[in-house]
Amino acid sequence: MRIIFLGMPDFVTICIDKMLNADKNIVAVILPPENHPAYACTRSVCQQRNIDFISYKGKINNPEVIKEIKSYNPDIMLMAAFPDLLPPDIYTIPPLGTINCHPSLLPQYRGANPYFHVIRNGETETGVTFHYTDKSFDTGDIIHQEKVPLLSNETIGTLYLRLAVVASGIFVELVTRIENGEKLIGVVQQAHGKILKKAIDVFPGDNNLKINWQEGVLSIDRLIRAANPFYGAHCFFRGALIKIYSGYYKDNEYMDEDIEPGRIVKVTDDELGIAANKTIYYPTCLQAGTLYMSDIKGFIKRNNPKIGETLN
Repeated sequence: MRIIFLGMPDFVTICIDKMLNADKNIVAVILPPENHPAYACTRSVCQQRNIDFISYKGKINNPEVIKEIKSYNPDIMLMAAFPDLLPPDIYTIPPLGTINCHPSLLPQYRGANPYFHVIRNGETETGVTFHYTDKSFDTGDIIHQEKVPLLSNETIGTLYLRLAVVASGIFVELVTRIENGEKLIGVVQQAHGKILKKAIDVFPGDNNLKINWQEGVLSIDRLIRAANPFYGAHCFFRGALIKIYSGYYKDNEYMDEDIEPGRIVKVTDDELGIAANKTIYYPTCLQAGTLYMSDIKGFIKRNNPKIGETLN
């Protein structure tokens, strides 16, 4: 079976390698547009594995791109972490259709960045959904879903890689089933009356990445883990941008409710305690602007923070 893959590292790299190790016939990879930050990396992945690739500028519905895709005579196209919406002229090219892998349990968390939002919202599980591509993002008929529990210390980085590994194995299984003559039947997505949770994209510096010390340690810890390592949850100290990548809190540790959230309440050689709505949060890895990243001991040694100072 002739397969064209669409996607970006590292997700697509893990999937491609799994497919190649299973002797699946990937005839080409469609790269993200040439002005996309992941273009060069994805092209390098293909070159290292001697896989043909298809490049394009601007919109993917260019007649020349469509012609080139057809020249590979694909039986099926598989997609994961691809940035552009495919037009019908492309996703209907292969006779077996185009299958997309979305990293959430659709229809929940439809959108560009479900990884961040499931951690931020305190979900206990997520997963991957394989569905046929249609005219909108993440709305096609569902072929397969696989649930994955969220770990108590989950970060966007660990979740991204764990779901990629799960997805890679399922891609192999689905292709094998098709090769064995099975027709994969998709089921229309159903919300069952539930409020659909969205997964809007997240960018460094967004307001939804700013730490609100009034929220309390559970919410703050989820935000910091959801932003680690791609973005960094941020606040300001002495007027400088500070990104916090990891930290912890102590169970049953409470303090005077009159202390202002964000105020430093404890400083030792290796601990910096910050008031967070009647409790205390302890950062362990921070970045000061673009100057440096360090563990908390290095930050304390460099900056000599004082009890009573505020992060806001």
